Amino acid sequence: MGWKYRVKQVLCRFIAVHKSIYYRLDRTLAQPSDNIAEFTTAASNEVSVDNVVRDLYGGNSKELAFYENYARQEIEHWSALLNGKVVGVVWLYTGYYLAQWEGYDAWLLHVETAPSAKFVCNVFTSPQSRGQRIFPLIAQRCFAEYPDNEFYSCIASNNKPSLRSHEKIGFRRCAVAYYVRFFQITFCYFITKTGQRRFFKLPKGKAVHVSLIDQ
Repeated sequence: MGWKYRVKQVLCRFIAVHKSIYYRLDRTLAQPSDNIAEFTTAASNEVSVDNVVRDLYGGNSKELAFYENYARQEIEHWSALLNGKVVGVVWLYTGYYLAQWEGYDAWLLHVETAPSAKFVCNVFTSPQSRGQRIFPLIAQRCFAEYPDNEFYSCIASNNKPSLRSHEKIGFRRCAVAYYVRFFQITFCYFITKTGQRRFFKLPKGKAVHVSLIDQ
């Protein structure tokens, strides 16, 4: 590990910029998944959090605690399985989403959506199954399960594969959030497609509310 890399890591703790893109599903553009037949999907009541963490994260205790916290909040998850083993998972908030940047749990956006809207988050596919359109498979199952609900998602702007995957299955951009961290102060500039603009400081230990309703 070179000195330049170490210096960069130190600087990023104090000065950093990040961009998150928010998407809304356009069902008229949604394409059916072309996954091969051996992949199946399952809901929260069919696959436990323990199974998800065991298969995707090798039983990592930190991941288990993270996802168990999701489960306690009654946030549902959907999994893709191959031969009974979980190879992908997505979580669905209902009516809102708590957005965080790089694990900075103290700095949050509480993103409000319509009460019945679903927010897709924490999408993860096992390394061995990437490139096999696992996320579209799970997403299409969720769309079919909730045919009358709106769907949203949020992706880091540098995650090109995920951006392409979302757009291929019918998601279209509806907002963007820019984050700027300067030492221990973090600012956010939130812009929606319909022209809503907000610039604010993210207070530590308290979520700021923004809205995607009517976007």
